Amino acid sequence: MIKSTKQTVSNASQVPFWIRTWALASSIIVTWDFGYCLLRPLSMEGGSLNFLWKPYNLYAKIDYFYGLPAFNSQDGFTGAQAVMNVIETLLNFIYLGLLKNENVNVGQANLIGFSAALMTLSKTILYWLVEPFSEYQHIGHNNMKDLIFLWIIPNGLWIVVPAAIVDIRFPTSKSLDGSDAMNKDPDYSAAYVIFYTDVADFEGHGMTFTCGRGNETVCCCIEQLSVKFVNKKLRDLVADMRATHQICTGDSQLRWIGPEKGVIQLATGAVINAIWDLWAKAVNKPVWKLVVDMTPEEFVQCIDFRYITDVITPEEAIEMLRENVATKAEHEADVRAHGYPSYTTSAGWLGYSDDKVRRLIRESKAEGFTYFKQKVGSDKQADIRRAGIIREEIGDDGVLMMDANQVWDVQEAVDWMQDLLPFKPLFIEEPTSPDDVLGHAAIRKALYPRTKVATGEHIQNRIIFKQLFQAQAIDFCQIDSCRVAGVNEVLAILLMAKKFNIPVWPHAGGVGLCEYVQHLSLIDYICVTGTTKGRALEYVDHLHEHFLDPVVMKNGRYTAPLAAGYSIQMKRDSIEDYTFPNGKIHLQ
Repeated sequence: MIKSTKQTVSNASQVPFWIRTWALASSIIVTWDFGYCLLRPLSMEGGSLNFLWKPYNLYAKIDYFYGLPAFNSQDGFTGAQAVMNVIETLLNFIYLGLLKNENVNVGQANLIGFSAALMTLSKTILYWLVEPFSEYQHIGHNNMKDLIFLWIIPNGLWIVVPAAIVDIRFPTSKSLDGSDAMNKDPDYSAAYVIFYTDVADFEGHGMTFTCGRGNETVCCCIEQLSVKFVNKKLRDLVADMRATHQICTGDSQLRWIGPEKGVIQLATGAVINAIWDLWAKAVNKPVWKLVVDMTPEEFVQCIDFRYITDVITPEEAIEMLRENVATKAEHEADVRAHGYPSYTTSAGWLGYSDDKVRRLIRESKAEGFTYFKQKVGSDKQADIRRAGIIREEIGDDGVLMMDANQVWDVQEAVDWMQDLLPFKPLFIEEPTSPDDVLGHAAIRKALYPRTKVATGEHIQNRIIFKQLFQAQAIDFCQIDSCRVAGVNEVLAILLMAKKFNIPVWPHAGGVGLCEYVQHLSLIDYICVTGTTKGRALEYVDHLHEHFLDPVVMKNGRYTAPLAAGYSIQMKRDSIEDYTFPNGKIHLQ
């Protein structure tokens, strides 16, 4: 069972307001409650202090634990619960005090807060369980209306376990890692979520990628979504992953700030991916293997086909998947032995000097890479010069791709690329706005077959991908693991790409994205297409050291991840050091 969620926030003041309010309000109410219990009979009706506890005169008639029957029989449960309430309240006040102390690590403070919340949950469950085990001798005399409104609802409130929430940022702008024509100084960041369970050290981790500012906004949306899964059983969630996905995408109020796009969609990707991570760990498999071992029917059951049945139906998807069932074992053995082909962007960032580009190209070649991507779009003459350097270094046999990161208008893209065509780029990526389906189609029509068009890292949902396929607007589909709503939606996009015969080249240029998408490419190969021909997976050599199960490259290829989960769990020290704004790295 999922007990709580946490998105680490180092500054205590960033602990969500509702959590601090809950801790304070519940402590005040519980103080009033244990005061009544420990001061009986003075606090009871007729006692000298009863004026402070007048409402308890009614409650004592509803629940005999608070009335004369328990007091006269010297039932010790009420007093024992009151002492537990004293300890719980002290923990809550200590927690609130620690949150105001900027010298205290928020992880330590949250440990106290979690202990208080766990005590609240456990003693409340115990309080409830006493009734069926004592034949309801304390509340069985009530009519149903009084029981519901004066006992079940008030006591049921205390079963909710508070969910804390993590803003992790790496200062990559200092080295210009990740720089391109649109994003000139990105700080690779993660809005990070952890689902805790009632099993020690059994956690689901998920994240979504941003470039720095605004990461805190995604965290706020993750908070809104993640609480929907607290106190849910994992087996119930994974029994119908389509319905679980729709818990996030179908919220009648939250979808207003989408729907299925923007910040709320980024948050959905983080939350859904965390559940997949938890599921895979529960069955001791990497996510790709979890999906590969599904039947076609189970695979399709994970997908929300709403808005795409004009292109692909569940029945058609099942038939497509059945075509590859017989070769699954063979293709799985292939990736375990030989890995999955990749290309590198690490040498092509726009902020790098020519000398650094040349050096990194040579290093990448020595590591076995034969596919290279160059960032373009800021300065045409600089693009031409750098394209010449890269082509000189990789030779005619090397494959060059280009990426404009959305900076051009449609005709500008066509005109700019005319001067870069002599360097034989395989494709131009994101030549214009990611929402301009017809613009992409026009660019492709003007440039094909001298070069091709790729896009996808900013395509927000399966519906826009559907339109890109229908309009013949792209030659390469660049899925992103957390721009769309997690694994569920990626599966839908893989199937549509297969139907339109568009190869999938996932986007991975950001923290944690390589770790994520390696699973998705293996699913595409083994379950959907049955081939790696004409396909490659992006690789950037940045920040992998912060993950417990980082990607492993061999001869320019991804090796198949074998650890259970989605490979996205960060090291505890990295989370603490890079939490924004008061992690150690940000304070230096």
